[in-house]
Amino acid sequence: MTFPHQPTPEPTHGPPSDGVISPDGTQWYDAHTRTWQLIPQPIPASTPTPLPRPAPANNNRGALIALGVVLLGAVAYWTLPPLFAGDERLSEANRDCSAGSLGDDGRSLRLDGEGERKHSGDVTFDSHLCVRAALAVPDSTWTKMLETTSLQGRQTDSWDGIHASWMYHPDHGLDIIYELSK
Repeated sequence: MTFPHQPTPEPTHGPPSDGVISPDGTQWYDAHTRTWQLIPQPIPASTPTPLPRPAPANNNRGALIALGVVLLGAVAYWTLPPLFAGDERLSEANRDCSAGSLGDDGRSLRLDGEGERKHSGDVTFDSHLCVRAALAVPDSTWTKMLETTSLQGRQTDSWDGIHASWMYHPDHGLDIIYELSK
C-alpha cells in the first residue's frame, strides 16, 4: 500500500540476483515497486540489423507494352487507311472493274475515257461508275468530275488517302488519274 506522502520507489535497472524472472526470460518482478519490469535485451554487435525488404513489385511491364502496341495498331488501322487497305485499293478497283491501267507499282490508276473521236480511250462510263464505287469517290468529287468542261483544264480533289486529277473534253472523254497519297 502506498501513502500519498510517501514517494513511489524507483525501479532498479536490472533484476537482482535473487529476483523472480518470468518463464520466458523477458521480465523480472521488482519487489520495491511491486511491478514487472522488462529485462533489457542486448543486441549482439555481430548481428546486423536486417533492413526491411521492399515488397515485390507487381511487374506488368510486358503486359502494358503489349497492350500499348495493340492499341496503337488499332488506332493506326482505323485512322490511316492508306497504310493498310490503301495499298491494294487501286489494284482491286482495276481488277474488279476491268478498267484502266495501273502504274507506280499499283499506287496509281489511269482511266482513259471514251470520247467522240475513234481510239480516244477505252474506259466506258459504266467502268467509271464501277471504279467510283470501288474507291468510294465522294458525291461532291464525282459531281465536280461530271461538271468539268474542256476549258477548265485539269482539276483535282482528295479523300481518304486518294488523290484524283481529271480533265474532260468531248473528243477525248473523261480522263482520270487516281493516286494513293504518300
